[in-house]
Amino acid sequence: MAGMKIFTSLLCSALAVSGPTISPQNTPDTMEKSPVFPIIQDHSVEGGSSLVVSGVYVPGFDINFDGVFDSTDVELIKSAREKKRIEEEEKRQQQIAAEEKVAKEEAERKAAEEASTIQLTVTEPPVMQSPQTAEQEIQSLDTEMHGVDVSRWQGRIDWNRLKAAGVEFAMIKAGEGTEVERNFYANINGAKEAGVYCGVYWFSNAHTYDEAIAEANACLEVISQYQLEFPVVCDFEYRSLKNNPLADSRKDLTDALIGFLGTIENNGFYSMLYTNTDFSGKYLEFSRITEKYDIWFAGYSVDKPGMPCGIWQYSETGVKDGIDIDNPNVGQTKVDLDIAYKNYPQIMKDLHINGY
Repeated sequence: MAGMKIFTSLLCSALAVSGPTISPQNTPDTMEKSPVFPIIQDHSVEGGSSLVVSGVYVPGFDINFDGVFDSTDVELIKSAREKKRIEEEEKRQQQIAAEEKVAKEEAERKAAEEASTIQLTVTEPPVMQSPQTAEQEIQSLDTEMHGVDVSRWQGRIDWNRLKAAGVEFAMIKAGEGTEVERNFYANINGAKEAGVYCGVYWFSNAHTYDEAIAEANACLEVISQYQLEFPVVCDFEYRSLKNNPLADSRKDLTDALIGFLGTIENNGFYSMLYTNTDFSGKYLEFSRITEKYDIWFAGYSVDKPGMPCGIWQYSETGVKDGIDIDNPNVGQTKVDLDIAYKNYPQIMKDLHINGY
């Protein structure tokens, strides 16, 4: 028994290093009467058995159990070793592929981070401490500028006639929620062709901070192709408060509106809030907004604005030639009238914002 163990051990060591060989003195023909030594059956090889040592197949003498060790056993040994080699090579290739995939993903992640950083650098607007600072640095208007604000309710507009009626600028509704306003493109293209200065407003129905950001991004998608001489306005009014959790918290509503305004500003546009005295006093932490952003103030039947503002909407019952030209009843369709107190076209050019 001891001799058999020693012999088997020596054979295993030899085969693990160099594989099975047959010397001229010990060919299969001279080994017909070779003794058969059974070994531990760890791995079957086509009817025979073998032992795995350090990941290499080490066969017994009689692989196919036909009573002799001959050329058939040798081929089985070679086949088993080749199978093992192929398996190891496949594992190695899989490992290489996995490492390459990880390296590629890491490179793509770094590239995305760098691109994001570059994009932020490109889209970040010029430093503007506050609209008040901008007003001090830029010459104010010698005279007031008169304008209108329009939406689909003003129907089809003849912008040349409107300009001839004394309209110098227009605040055009661009959308609501996350949807573009039906007449927006016709209005802004017509106004620009007629030489009327343009600003836009976006009606917000946001119920959360995230919804306000989504609305601002929707607005940016719509207006990004245009140069605007007047601000981009967030318009949040009483009807947006219905069944709205933001109505219960001045802080949360203010946070949402600042989120909207900041998103517009961070993408290179001059942002502004539309409001009135009652709404701003009841529902907003108003000083947080006015310390940085201009106000478009709505106040009627008064001889001056009820708060400091860049634009004053002083009438909601204006009549202007060129409004709703398909309506045979001239003057039936009313339009809001506005006065601008800042030289917004010059501000945009000097600060290189709003597409300038």
